[in-house]
Amino acid sequence: MSTDSPKLSDEQALKNFLLDINCLDSLSEWSNQFNLFDVLKITNAEIRHSNVLAWLLNPSESHGLGDCILRGLIHEFVKQNNDIDVFNTLLMELHSFTVYREWKNIDILIISHTHKFLICIENKIFSGEHDKQLKRYKHIIETEYPDYETLFAYLTPYGETPEDEEDSEIWHTVSYSTIIEITERALETKRNNPDAELLINHYINTIRRTIVGDYKLKKICQEIYTKHRQALDLIFENRDDITLQISEEVQKWCFDMCQCGKLFFDPQNASKTSVRFTTNNMSKVFPELENSVSGWKTNNYYCYEVFIRSNQFLVTLRLSSINLTEAQKEKCNKISTLLGKADKKKDWVWKRLFTCKSKCKIDDDFINDDGVKKINTTLNKCWKEIEQFEAELLKNLEEL
Repeated sequence: MSTDSPKLSDEQALKNFLLDINCLDSLSEWSNQFNLFDVLKITNAEIRHSNVLAWLLNPSESHGLGDCILRGLIHEFVKQNNDIDVFNTLLMELHSFTVYREWKNIDILIISHTHKFLICIENKIFSGEHDKQLKRYKHIIETEYPDYETLFAYLTPYGETPEDEEDSEIWHTVSYSTIIEITERALETKRNNPDAELLINHYINTIRRTIVGDYKLKKICQEIYTKHRQALDLIFENRDDITLQISEEVQKWCFDMCQCGKLFFDPQNASKTSVRFTTNNMSKVFPELENSVSGWKTNNYYCYEVFIRSNQFLVTLRLSSINLTEAQKEKCNKISTLLGKADKKKDWVWKRLFTCKSKCKIDDDFINDDGVKKINTTLNKCWKEIEQFEAELLKNLEEL
């Protein structure tokens, strides 16, 4: 519906939507799919994702992929780090490895006593780092296995680096996109159990939809929403979904802040699980691209992103190196170094520069007036943190 068209009554908007109901056929690729993770309501459960990943990484498990996933992951580590002995590492007998979950609170520990080699994986889908846990885990591993060769992996949706510069030099970054690529290659080359393959494909689809994002799905949804905005808003407003409700309240806050000229917000850069905005200060630091070719398909290669997972959210500042010139990427690296976020990995794609300490969690299954107040209070606290961060950054840049 065009913004210049006269406003329809709610009843007429719903009638128009129902008469054009075939527009939803383009969503059948996703909506008609049965997904076990959705049925069990574990789509956003970080612990469950770690369980499935541990299962896939275990060469002796029933998935039928043998050591393909573990070997693929190790291969990624070798490509990232020139210090790793390529021959000894890639030629290990991987069936000698055992996979442990939550050993001394470590998400996934993969260890071979035969090769005296271990991999420690910290999985961060939504939650941030806390209590210097990466340093603690490294200390535990070095104390318990002093003579073992070690690899530390930091797994996040987009392959972001740890917040602490010292940790970023130790922990290899891994993205869930990489996990998808490794798993899909394994499915193509290895004959496996049909039941296991069904579960693995459900897992891949879940990661795409809820963690790394599905651009094709998002584009189709935006087209349908633009055409039937009024009717879909009515449907949206009358369904109980805590994640959607939080996203809506975050978008309202962004819109109000945009109206005040404090930030720039485009509703098309918002979804159920992610709301993005930019600021005048950061757009001076990272000027817009000529075309919409960034990692988010926008003119900005940075954004503040509100990550929403189930009943909670946090705010981060992120960069994407996709389609940047060498000069632009070098500028990103200089500012990362200035902020203590230097990354030894030259071919980084996503980078987190800043994370607000203020976070929000809604304890109820729906948002009441107290929940709305809590969301707005948290966002206002985040904004103060952002203002302080940007002021300090601009001051430091002036002094260079």
